[in-house]
Amino acid sequence: MSNDYSTFARRMEMLRMIPEEPSPPVSTRAIWEKLNPHFPCHKRTVERDLVELSQHYAYYCSEQGRGQTWRFLKGRKELAPTSTAVIALGYLQARPYLQQVLPAEVYQGIEPQFTEAEAVLQRHGSHLSAWPERVRVLPGLKQLQKPAFNHQVWVTLTQALLLGKQFTALYAKRTADHPKTLRFSPLGLVSKGNVHYLIATANDYTNPVIFALHRISNAELSDDSIDEHIHFNIDEYIANFGWTPAGEIILKADIAPAIAQRLEETPLGDEQKITPLDGSDWYQLEARVPDDQETKWWVYGLNHHIRVTAPPHWVDEFRENSYKMMALYQQ
Repeated sequence: MSNDYSTFARRMEMLRMIPEEPSPPVSTRAIWEKLNPHFPCHKRTVERDLVELSQHYAYYCSEQGRGQTWRFLKGRKELAPTSTAVIALGYLQARPYLQQVLPAEVYQGIEPQFTEAEAVLQRHGSHLSAWPERVRVLPGLKQLQKPAFNHQVWVTLTQALLLGKQFTALYAKRTADHPKTLRFSPLGLVSKGNVHYLIATANDYTNPVIFALHRISNAELSDDSIDEHIHFNIDEYIANFGWTPAGEIILKADIAPAIAQRLEETPLGDEQKITPLDGSDWYQLEARVPDDQETKWWVYGLNHHIRVTAPPHWVDEFRENSYKMMALYQQ
């Protein structure tokens, strides 16, 4: 789903770049060059998007030399088009996600389009206008509330990350009594659940560290650039930190009838087998699953309705933690 939202955000930023008559038109290459730092893609992708979007928006293409230019008709630059309430509804449904993941300056640039989308639904009197009040997306597991953080910190951080600049800020470690001033060189940003994390080097240290965004305050952008010689791959770093699966395992477990029925309807994965246990109303589960903490938390959540039998290191962990939990309740 995140890829769909990224495509949506990229296209909205493209539309924002197209001028309206009588302003001069903008070339495909110019759009691509401005877009690429925020939404990396091939020039051919931009060309394809422009042609496809022109079927729904009032802008046109002109040939200029060996390239193409684009411009909205005068008075027709409505980025949430009045011709359809369906697209306007799509804007509004995507809004909460985009607000969390887009750089502040990019979100501010497309924010007027959400206002226009709301007006579109009201103007059309469409039956779709009631959709946002009738539909909710709820988390499958218990979600903690979002930690509070300063919006200005988000603005400064995203600017620094986009421009490759350092910034200074106060950081309050969980174990420290007072916040400490640090000079950050931002390398990446990760959203995990309701919490945002900054991956950065601090002061003169060269090893990247993870910082919780809600513990950062008083952020100020610096003119100093980050060290371009730092080798950093965000996917490799996340994997090494333990936020992505260490691999896959074959999970074997005895499960209660209600759990078996639930997993028949919503399997753990493509490779799953559930068979009756002899002499019992329970079932045996066998499935290929990620070897990660999230899957283990799912198992913990089933409580006494599951007994893990393989792999051995999972059995040992659940057995040990079960003893610890029993000891807590015997106090």
